[in-house]
Amino acid sequence: MKPILSQEYLKSLLHYVPETGVLRWKVKRSNIEVGNAAGAERGSGGYIQVQIDGRLYRAHRIIWKMMTGSEPPRFLDHINMIKNDNRWCNIRAATKSQNQANTGLRSDNISGFKGVSRYSQGEASGNPWQASIQIDGKSRGLGHFPTKEEAHAAYMAEAKKLFGDFARSA
Repeated sequence: MKPILSQEYLKSLLHYVPETGVLRWKVKRSNIEVGNAAGAERGSGGYIQVQIDGRLYRAHRIIWKMMTGSEPPRFLDHINMIKNDNRWCNIRAATKSQNQANTGLRSDNISGFKGVSRYSQGEASGNPWQASIQIDGKSRGLGHFPTKEEAHAAYMAEAKKLFGDFARSA
């Protein structure tokens, strides 16, 4: 990750309202007026990015530096999963595993439940669903179950144990 500019410099350029998550320019810059919202969603990621001195920075990383004075950790999590919601109450430090735990269903999920997939050999045994969880980039099986709801309950129990408030059911 590229280092963020100094807190002092950022605060000289930008005003941040923690309750709304909006950054506004404090200084006129080329075609930008004082008071204009800083940044825009760029690319497909959904994050707001702000250009300062020719470099792009994600707004939530700027905000972390402005609010704490410290360099943002590698992973910052948007609690409600809305990547352009930069209210201070919605941003928290996370590990990679915590950040990935706070995601919704994958687009290729056919069970409708996070952490649950079809178990091909399970039809004969009466346990056609399996639960698994990702920890530090590795998948760990949690067992085979007769219903996808039971498999999901096993996933959620383990997710709550491992990830606490970062665990998300869907």
